[in-house]
Amino acid sequence: MISEQNQMQSRILLVAGAWDNLAEMPYLIRQSGYYADILCPKDNISRHSSFLNQWIDSGNSWASLIKILIELDQSAVYSHILIGEDPLLWQIYDEPIKDLTHLLPIREPKARSMIGKIHFAQLCLDLDIASPKFSIIESPEHAKTALMQLDLPMVTKVNYSSAGQGVRIHRDRTSLLEYVAQYEFTQPLLAQNFIEGETLSVEALFSNGQLLEYICSVDIDPTLGPSTKRRYMPRISEIGSMLKRLGEFTKLHGFANVTILREVSSGALYLIEADPRPNKWVHYAHWFGANFAEAFRLFMNNDQLSNPPHLNYLAENIVTHWNIEHFDTHFLKLLRADKPLNAVIHLLDFDNTLRYVLHDPSLLREKTLRLRKQFNDNFD
Repeated sequence: MISEQNQMQSRILLVAGAWDNLAEMPYLIRQSGYYADILCPKDNISRHSSFLNQWIDSGNSWASLIKILIELDQSAVYSHILIGEDPLLWQIYDEPIKDLTHLLPIREPKARSMIGKIHFAQLCLDLDIASPKFSIIESPEHAKTALMQLDLPMVTKVNYSSAGQGVRIHRDRTSLLEYVAQYEFTQPLLAQNFIEGETLSVEALFSNGQLLEYICSVDIDPTLGPSTKRRYMPRISEIGSMLKRLGEFTKLHGFANVTILREVSSGALYLIEADPRPNKWVHYAHWFGANFAEAFRLFMNNDQLSNPPHLNYLAENIVTHWNIEHFDTHFLKLLRADKPLNAVIHLLDFDNTLRYVLHDPSLLREKTLRLRKQFNDNFD
């Protein structure tokens, strides 16, 4: 075990480009007993956290960020480096950037291809983890094969894409054929059976494949993009089993942002994605009984839990309010949907919103400044 004094001297480096997934992560890391620095561009809101020890300017290009990241990694200053967004993970994997591949949070080299959607679907099949039936479309001609192998409606996904981009739902044959006819095929497409159901979002933390902690929620008012409103729920043992099997095979080592579909008609669960990085919802977990701060201490100390969490333990906790609207992204969604009154109500809603953001005055100030600008721009 790391002593308390040495633990506080240990530093974690957070790395981000354009995404703001790591805005709350310094708070969690300081709760865990470590210092937090961040490498990111000047306009990334994550650098405004009250709990950061140091902001390191990455510059405004991937080339600059990667150059500085390599230097910081080789300096051996940091006990752990945590990358917070898919495009950077994909670039390190796909190019590959050999000086940084050891930072990929997938310790099993042959499993790193799970970063792409096609290989992830195949991985689920190989591990006998329930996932939608799929077909691979590498040219317009392969679309006809997909139509024979899968049912309509079906979903197509660009092999590498993020934040809901590159996803299409095809409810008839014509829709699919027209789409693939104009698609450039710089990347193949994954086609899957469309499953009518609700989206379950799961945040998890692994250590060398060992599941340390996770929490489940239902996306409310879902869209193809990232969710902004959720209802938390007791953990489901079937999900815990899925995560455990996935983690053990891939040797996941870090946070994972997992998406599962629960079919309306049968209640069956289907694993859709497992992005190996944290998201902006990890911070909320402690309100509903999950302790990612303690799990991160275990992660850093390389301890193993003898009984990985998989029980429906939240039912034993007294939770008076299960819904959350993410501040500030839910405001922006409402504004873009031409619902200004709902957006204002969101800003004034203590139970769903404000109670979860008051801990960080610096970050809250920066978010409100940006929201005010968005609001003014929308009504000028």
